[in-house]
Amino acid sequence: KFTKKWVIFGLVLMVAITVFAGCGKTKTTDPKNTSDSTSTTVTQTIKLALWDYEVVGYDKSVVNEFSKQNPDIKVEVISAPNAEYENKLAVMLAAGEDLDVFYAKSTQAYPGLVLKNYLRPLDDLIAKDNINVKSYGTIVDLSLKMDNKLYALPYRSNLYMLFYNKDIFDQAKVPYPTNDMTWEDFRELGKKLTSGEGNDKTYGIFNIPRMNYYAPTWVQKTKGTDLVTSDLNALKDGIKLQLDIQDVDKSCPEYAFSKSMNADQLTFQKGRSAMMYNGIWFIQMLINDKKAGKYDFNWGVVKSPYWKGGEQTSFSTATPVCINAKTKKLDAAWELHKFITGKEGAKILAESMIMPGYIDDEVLSIYVNNPDIPEGTIDALKVDTIYVLTSPNKIASMVQKAIQEEAELVFTHNKSIDQAIADMTKRRKEILDQHK
Repeated sequence: KFTKKWVIFGLVLMVAITVFAGCGKTKTTDPKNTSDSTSTTVTQTIKLALWDYEVVGYDKSVVNEFSKQNPDIKVEVISAPNAEYENKLAVMLAAGEDLDVFYAKSTQAYPGLVLKNYLRPLDDLIAKDNINVKSYGTIVDLSLKMDNKLYALPYRSNLYMLFYNKDIFDQAKVPYPTNDMTWEDFRELGKKLTSGEGNDKTYGIFNIPRMNYYAPTWVQKTKGTDLVTSDLNALKDGIKLQLDIQDVDKSCPEYAFSKSMNADQLTFQKGRSAMMYNGIWFIQMLINDKKAGKYDFNWGVVKSPYWKGGEQTSFSTATPVCINAKTKKLDAAWELHKFITGKEGAKILAESMIMPGYIDDEVLSIYVNNPDIPEGTIDALKVDTIYVLTSPNKIASMVQKAIQEEAELVFTHNKSIDQAIADMTKRRKEILDQHK
């Protein structure tokens, strides 16, 4: 009898547990789930906007790992091609589309997003979770802090370097560039490595015809030059250097030609230029594209050149990650943002040969110990001082656009350098007056 009573009691207890467990289940709130199935967790769907999601691979790895660790948050990715992303993002934000997290295209585009009140300040979230902002280096203060607030944290760190085609140097019997090279040395190397004519011409230098690839040379000439606040005559020597390389030495393609053919970093892979100034992200692209058989020459990387007699510094940007000011799912958006910009995301990027914004000893070790990273990369990373085109400013993108347009008129022989700088100064004042 005693045994029978305990068996009956056990059966009753099991039924009770089953009933209460069933009552504890919660239907999913995912609007795409129309079934009557139940789940023990509440799933939220948040939207993440970025570019080249299917192309680069590492963003997908970050999202997949976040999804594994956060099964209650579903990430819907909205991607666009690199060249189209900035315009698509602007349209989506202006239309009030319910994005939650998105990448700003660059630190140049970022201030304009702040100006239009698209971004939610992150300071309270950073303080709440004790995020160590120093882990992102000086780029946060240099490029992301506006009105003493942070509206983004950096996902990637984009230090600029000098890439060079070893095969072209070897064929010309010219020594490789070094980590202690001036822009004057760079110009001389460009002349030595330029040969041939027409379709068979090999250029010593290739420049992408955009602001990020020209202006750093100009700004670096005079320490502390800021495109929004400084005397723009400080840009004269840098612009003249670029013009002389194009017109006197003829060691780089003409600006108008490069722009008309939509020249970009892939142009270097055609093996027709000996040197190219580009961001550190290009290392991963070159490694993967060589494995894929897209080119077959050997290459190396050294620190950015600097001006003779000046300080050895390197230009850097970042890829800001932002939260939409209108998000209705702040907690989930912040969890994704923290993962992308924090240590977890950083380790995935480092494994993929992309330099993250978040850096500590473990993350750096993952990056530098990758067997595919070319010899010399570590020395090229040892930069004590970085600089930017301008401090974060709500009108920075407008000023930079005006300066770019005036510089283009110089490189296409439609204005003198002095006239262009005078017009840059005039247009900048008009912008400043309009946005007091």
